[in-house]
Amino acid sequence: MRFSTVLTALLTALLLACSGGTEQAGADTDDAGKTDHVWKEQVETIDRAKGVEDTLKEADQTKREAIKDSGGG
Repeated sequence: MRFSTVLTALLTALLLACSGGTEQAGADTDDAGKTDHVWKEQVETIDRAKGVEDTLKEADQTKREAIKDSGGG
């Protein structure tokens, strides 16, 4: 009798722990619908770095066109 009670309790706990929820663990959404997550700061840093890279590429292209137009290349 005691074994079946413990087994039932464990199975119930397992089912409740494994049940699918609509929310992700550790994720919050803000008003804009963006999801906060563990790596939010790192992702934002990478996005800023990509923006800097794009800016540098544009500056490089402008410089190359200026050199080409001036007949230096």
